[in-house]
Parts: sequence; C-alpha cells; structure tokens
Amino acid sequence: DYGTIGGGGGNQAGNDGGEVDDAPYATVGGGSSNTASGGRSTVGGGGGNTADGDLSIIGGGYSNTASEYYATVGGGSGNTASDWFATIGGGSGNTASGDSATVGGGWYNTASGYYATVGGGYNNIASGEASFAAGSLADASHDNSFVWGDAGGGGSAADNTFNVHASGGIYLNGVSQHASDRNKKEAFEELDPVAVLSKVAELPITSWRFKTEDESVRHIGPMAQDFMETFGYGTDDRYIAAVDVDGIALAAIQGLNKKLEERDQVIATHSKKLEERDQVIAAQDKKLSDLEGRLAAIETALAR
Repeated sequence: DYGTIGGGGGNQAGNDGGEVDDAPYATVGGGSSNTASGGRSTVGGGGGNTADGDLSIIGGGYSNTASEYYATVGGGSGNTASDWFATIGGGSGNTASGDSATVGGGWYNTASGYYATVGGGYNNIASGEASFAAGSLADASHDNSFVWGDAGGGGSAADNTFNVHASGGIYLNGVSQHASDRNKKEAFEELDPVAVLSKVAELPITSWRFKTEDESVRHIGPMAQDFMETFGYGTDDRYIAAVDVDGIALAAIQGLNKKLEERDQVIATHSKKLEERDQVIAAQDKKLSDLEGRLAAIETALAR
C-alpha cells in the first residue's frame, strides 16, 4: 500500500506478507538488494540494507539494518540500529541496541545503554544509561559516565564520573575550576594542623615516571596507596584527588605557622627573662659601683 521503489535492482518495498496494508508507505530509493519492510520505512540506496522497523531509515551504505521503531542508520557498512530511536551515523560494524542510543561512526562500537552515546573511534562500548564513550577501547559501563580511551583503552570508575585515559597527558589551556562552594558540602570537622604537618613529614615522596612515558620524563610525588594509608582521604587508593592534596598542603602550612608562632612565643618569653635578668644585673652593678665609691671616700678620709 503506497510502497515505492525508485530504481536499482533486487529491491523490496513491503514485508512480502501477502497483505497490502500491513507495511504501508515503505520506500526504497534505489541501489541493489535493499529491503524496506517496516511501515513508513525508508532505504535511500546502497546495497543489502534492511529497514524493517516501522518509521526506520537507512540512508545508504552496505548491509546495514534498522530494525525497530524510528531506528536510523545514515550509511557505512554492517551497522545495526536495533532499538527505538537508535541511531548510527555511519562507520562499520557498529551497533546501537539501547533505546535512543547513538553511535556517531567509527568501527565496531556499541551503544547498548538507554540514551548511551559512542561518538566514534574504535571498539568502544557505552553500556551504562546515558553514558558516553569515545576514542579506542573505552568502556563506559556505569550510568552517566564519560570515558575517553587512548590506545590502551580504559573504563569507568563509578556512576556519574568523568574518566579520561590519556597516557600522554592532559593539556588544558586556561584555568581549571574546582567546585568548593560551602553550600555543596556537609559533615564539616575541625583538623589539627600540627598533626597534619607531622603526617606530611612521614609521607614517602619519591621521584618516578609513568610506565607509558619516555625514560627522560620524571615526576615527583607520593603514591596513592601511601596517601590513603597516611591520611585516609579520597575514595580510592589508586588515585589522589587534587582537592585533597591542596587541602593537606594548606593544613600543613597552617601547622608549620603554628609551630613557628609557638617557637617565637618561647623565644619572646626567654628574651623577656633575659631582659629582666640584665636589668637585675645592671641594678646590682650600680649598687656595687656606689659601694665602691663610698669605700674609696672612706679610705681617702682615713688617709688624712
């Protein structure tokens, strides 16, 4: 019913079910061996493509499948959009199997979580709800997680996390802003800055490099395991949060300042005692001088 084939060869508009009204308005623009078998489905062209979901669309390419309501494959080859509103822009061997999931392109990427997105790249997986993966071998398995994978890949640490695996480093041109609004925090506790300073003095700090870096590169700092054991701050003994490092440094500075103030107070107390002692000695010297003067006067009088 209202099926259309614009041209090409071996194309099919409709589901070949023997009825004329169960898959209406199916359209194949051209190409070869394409099938638009869902109601109001469309295949623009290419070869071996199948749009069997109602209102599904395949723009072109080769051997692509759009098998659910409103599923879309723009082109490429061997791509499959198999859930409602799933979209694949292009590339090869990609799968968008989650409701409203999207794969922009690339090779062998999978967006299987609801509203999940793979921007492109190679062999990335976005299986968490509303997750995002890109690069290479990235695995966004947690809900609302973002994962960028370098050549070695990498996964998400937890829900609602931004994960960047970049063995060559991360370069930011500009100021990095860290949220520190009092209204976003709770469970405040006072610290002993001197105790923090003492722990800093005991924290092992070494020079090192990452295994992925050139031998000429050196860094300095503590190990996350030692930091967690010493201070207990953070969520994982594999990472050190920048906010905790800053907090420890500031607390240690306060601790050092307190010790210096205490030292200055002790010095001031000793200085005052020394000043009082000097005043006593000066008074005694004056008395001794007076006595010596009187004695000299007496000796002079007796000599007459």
